[in-house]
Amino acid sequence: MKKFMISLAIASFAMISSVNAQEVNEVVVPTKKNSVVTNSFGSNWFIGVNGGVNIYNGVFMNGESAFDHLSPALNVYVGKWHTPGFGWRVAYRGLNIQTYKELNHVAYMNYHFDAMFNLCNLIGGYKADRVWNVIPYVGVGWAGRAMSNNDSSNTFGGVKFTGSLSANYGILQSFRVAKRWAINLELAGTFLRNGFSSRSGKMGHDNLWTATVGVTFNLGKVGWDNAPDVDAI
Repeated sequence: MKKFMISLAIASFAMISSVNAQEVNEVVVPTKKNSVVTNSFGSNWFIGVNGGVNIYNGVFMNGESAFDHLSPALNVYVGKWHTPGFGWRVAYRGLNIQTYKELNHVAYMNYHFDAMFNLCNLIGGYKADRVWNVIPYVGVGWAGRAMSNNDSSNTFGGVKFTGSLSANYGILQSFRVAKRWAINLELAGTFLRNGFSSRSGKMGHDNLWTATVGVTFNLGKVGWDNAPDVDAI
């Protein structure tokens, strides 16, 4: 009986020691709420594709309205978030534009680089499960449109075209539906040189407005880890 009691005491002591060791290993490291650890180069990349409409307003003449300058639009982009609040993308926006009423749609392309700012993360702090994000951006690029055979212009791939530097701006609204997927709505504007439509106006530049809807897919590691709170530790 005495030996049994000694064995039971030793077993109980070993069990208590094991539980205490597990509790020590499960210590939670405190973190800062609005401070994150910067991820590797391969983290937080994204690709997206949108479809919608362009409205071109080079010059409205002869009773033309904005609807006379309506044409289909395609937007394709790839980019990276370096922090929850700042990222960039390289984008193609184009397909067709309607420069003025009496002409058919002409091929249009705009390649641009944008700096992007996630206002929700900048103002409200980073939240991995935030559903709605508002992302304004500004950028620069180059735009070109096809010309008729009678126009004097450059040649690109056997097609005559005219070009312009572009200043791009807009707001991307992103709605998270899964860890890697989001639906987005984008409203964009583009400043082009005066006469890009082959008609010079009084504004000093031409404008193109675009509204598109599409999807974004996140690549690599998604999101950020909160930085440890050194002071609390």
